[in-house]
Amino acid sequence: MVELVLYLSLFGVVCWCSLILLPWRPWSVREKIETQGIVDSHGTLGDITVLIPARNEGSYIRHTLNGVRAQSENLRIIVIDDQSADDTAEQARRCGALVLSGIAPPAGWSGKLWALEQGLCEVRTPYTLLLDADIELAPGIVIELQRKARNENIALVSLMAEPPMKNFIERLLMPAFIFFFKLLYPFGLANKPASRVAAAAGGCVLVETQALRSVGAFANLHNALIDDCTFGHTHQTFRFAYFYWTESCSS
Repeated sequence: MVELVLYLSLFGVVCWCSLILLPWRPWSVREKIETQGIVDSHGTLGDITVLIPARNEGSYIRHTLNGVRAQSENLRIIVIDDQSADDTAEQARRCGALVLSGIAPPAGWSGKLWALEQGLCEVRTPYTLLLDADIELAPGIVIELQRKARNENIALVSLMAEPPMKNFIERLLMPAFIFFFKLLYPFGLANKPASRVAAAAGGCVLVETQALRSVGAFANLHNALIDDCTFGHTHQTFRFAYFYWTESCSS
């Protein structure tokens, strides 16, 4: 019994040491994009449409939309009201968003992906920003995403937002969640075009609209277990998927 415990302990030490030595450093957050607080004074964000699926988000949707509005006055914002039972649609209209009334999803579709599929029909801009209704953007982060996509010819840039850490339980568990997520989907490997590892965070994704449509939009992943990582893998076939961490978005 003592020998078994000793062997298991040594095995654990070897595993942890291996993680530290891995070249893609799953324990770090060096794959990071932060805002410089730059205001879109030249109207460059006018080629982006923001799609926000929302269901019963009346208590928070104004925070999300105010964060989007702080990016630029030229952004077109579409909120797909996914059959909310509260005042989500009314709050979104008050913030100046175009609100679409979503219908019930077909069999096999999740509500969020079906809402995005409906909203995509109204997009006419070169870029689409997919944003969850509970994520608040810091000023300037969208222009950073746009600069990254254009300068490096990337069709998809995804951000993992800073999770809430307001109480003891969140501060205890969230860092571990991020760590183990990076073990499963290492950012460093996901960002290499030649790698077979792919990942994305569905809460904030800037994607070329034509590239999105060319791979079947959301129809190809409507029944995926983890839709955002499947989404990243779909676009990685074009060697375009990039995945970053940021503290400029909070959920």
